[in-house]
Amino acid sequence: MTTSVSTATRPLRAARRLLGESRVHRLGRLLRRTRIRLGVRRVTFRGVRLELDPHSANSESVLAGRFERALLDFVIPRVPAGGFCVDVGAHVGYWTVPLAAAVGPTGHVVAIEAHEPNVLRLRRNLDLNDLTNTDVLNAAAQDRSGQAQLGVSGTSSSWNSLVSSGTYFQDSVSVVTVPAVSLDALTLPESIDLLKIDVEGAEDSVLAGAATVLPRCSMLVLEIGGLRVTSESYVASVTQKLFDSFPEVHAVDKSADRLVPVGSVADLRTRWIDRQDVTKVVAVRRDAPAL
Repeated sequence: MTTSVSTATRPLRAARRLLGESRVHRLGRLLRRTRIRLGVRRVTFRGVRLELDPHSANSESVLAGRFERALLDFVIPRVPAGGFCVDVGAHVGYWTVPLAAAVGPTGHVVAIEAHEPNVLRLRRNLDLNDLTNTDVLNAAAQDRSGQAQLGVSGTSSSWNSLVSSGTYFQDSVSVVTVPAVSLDALTLPESIDLLKIDVEGAEDSVLAGAATVLPRCSMLVLEIGGLRVTSESYVASVTQKLFDSFPEVHAVDKSADRLVPVGSVADLRTRWIDRQDVTKVVAVRRDAPAL
């Protein structure tokens, strides 16, 4: 896969015109706090243009064309033109933008991202590709609508987390209050081609708020989060919903960068969870599109 790179800057005066002076100052403080630079690189990744987030741990793998390759190779060809996808924990669009391109002008994507600086870059990435088929919600998906506390990571903008215990908050440089919404509270279609959830250990809360949505999803991409696997309630909640809802589950074998089938909760626990490893799975209904 060929990845092309260029450089771009976004003048501060343009931001002032668009956002107003006070909001620019507030956003500037957030950007400095997370060390995001105004000068950024743009790349072509999986056929779309992306403005990389220099403060994200994922940007190097996007630049190299390796970002979540096994999952994207499996999912993107199975997302139909005219389809509907929901991206929870959308970050700056490394999934959202390829999905929006895949479903095309007759399809639709809902992207949910809690951190405002990420949302601004996500919208720029959609604009870079002239994609108008995506709704971006600046909110956290949770088990109920209201407000939530977001820990802003001092290490990577993709590691911001709603989890208030464990290691997820240890590198936080600030905690901000953000709107929260449950997926069940949104007006979503009866058929959802893909639900992707990657929210740094808060997956159980998102799934708890998606009781009516999950049965309507053909595919689910889910991160089962690292050090939160020491919480038995988290593990039980996530794995039960996963295997109760989907008959076919695959997990990423990171050593070989490929998907391998997972036959049961016990299999998932033995090979990944008991090692306290972060893994990502894709689950498919038998009526989902096949290649």
